[in-house]
Amino acid sequence: MKRVEILQQVSGTRNGVDWPPKGAEWELPDAEADDYEAAGFVKILPEQEGRPKTPASYAPEKDVERAEGPDPKVEVRAEPPKGPVTRATGPVPK
Repeated sequence: MKRVEILQQVSGTRNGVDWPPKGAEWELPDAEADDYEAAGFVKILPEQEGRPKTPASYAPEKDVERAEGPDPKVEVRAEPPKGPVTRATGPVPK
């Protein structure tokens, strides 16, 4: 892992965690840190003993709530059309 400084705000998430703000320090896998540095998004920081670890607010949560499948009690009211469908006519009669 390499310690990096974020040089540009990155939108979205990485492994389900929001990217830290510009100027923050973060740890990334070596290859990923090298790629982001080449793209100008981060600066790789020299290794230093005693440097604080990644802030807890940027670390992945251990007990992340996971989405489950659809509720089996929900009634399905309409079936999708069978066979080819066109925009103008809807289902094509056989």
